[in-house]
Amino acid sequence: MYGYLEIQREALAHYPHSLVFWLTPGEREMMVRKAPNFWSQRSGVFDFYGARYDGVVANAG
Repeated sequence: MYGYLEIQREALAHYPHSLVFWLTPGEREMMVRKAPNFWSQRSGVFDFYGARYDGVVANAG
């Protein structure tokens, strides 16, 4: 995937829609290394932190 993004970065820059990638920290680092030119064209990076989900949902009723 990273190679494709790197090669197609110019074509994707002219794409009429926004692209959103939801990446883990490790995936983000991999993209920086494997597709640096694609990564340099980003318009923003947003980190979302919250409570860790342990698979148990409390009864809301």
